[in-house]
Amino acid sequence: MAFELTFHALMATLHQHQFEIARRLLDNPRDIALHAEIPNGALLKQWLSHDDDDEIFDELDSLGFLDREAGPGSYDYHIHALKLHYPTLREQLAREPFSNSVNERWLVGCFIRYAVSMDRYNVLGNVRLAGLPIHKDWFPVPSYYVEAISELSAADYCRFETGRAKWLPGVSAIMEARGYWIDGRTADEMRKAALIEIWRSMPNEIRKVVLVDHDYPAPMVLAYVMGHFWNEDTGWKFDPDFLASETEITLQGGHLPNAIEISKMVKSGLLM
Repeated sequence: MAFELTFHALMATLHQHQFEIARRLLDNPRDIALHAEIPNGALLKQWLSHDDDDEIFDELDSLGFLDREAGPGSYDYHIHALKLHYPTLREQLAREPFSNSVNERWLVGCFIRYAVSMDRYNVLGNVRLAGLPIHKDWFPVPSYYVEAISELSAADYCRFETGRAKWLPGVSAIMEARGYWIDGRTADEMRKAALIEIWRSMPNEIRKVVLVDHDYPAPMVLAYVMGHFWNEDTGWKFDPDFLASETEITLQGGHLPNAIEISKMVKSGLLM
């Protein structure tokens, strides 16, 4: 079946992440008119630090839809532009459908990836638009994704009723390939279980250190002890001599995001 509307929603999501567009949302976070049409020449930013960005830009290039390095770019991103035969992407897709040129599973998976990303990260400052979740319960569908979700529903990837949707087993292979579903659970459920285990298996000696000032751990302190005393494969291993010799907190291992989440769970009473 045709997935032109899903492709349009994917491109709208990519276009949304451009700072020039996102600034409109600072004045009106509900300003979603920009999703209605994607013009010929629309600028798209490819972050060099995001390897996953390569798949969409390589595909756009193969479809003949990309004018590479159309802007000055920077050391950490390239600026490309959509190269269309018609004034807008919607008109392009209506006149020249590309359904037979794109792998359905790739397109649906790529759309879900960017829609999930938009749901989790701010577009600009503290402005965030609703995206799509990976959980298996019912969820509200933003108006700018109604067309795409309707297509996915027709293909049995989800159920869509009165503005709400729910992922169906038909999308399992895509979710698993993207790392969102693992052994019947979502990646969020797996991550939460891992964070709970980190806290519950923490030796009392370390717990006393991270709870010295409050009844919940300070994220910086927790990230510090995780960097020096916790390993993903072997768990906790406490060395009191090392702790006594340290004169300043030095973070290592990139544990601060997990430490922040653990701290929030303890503070809210979800973890004891």
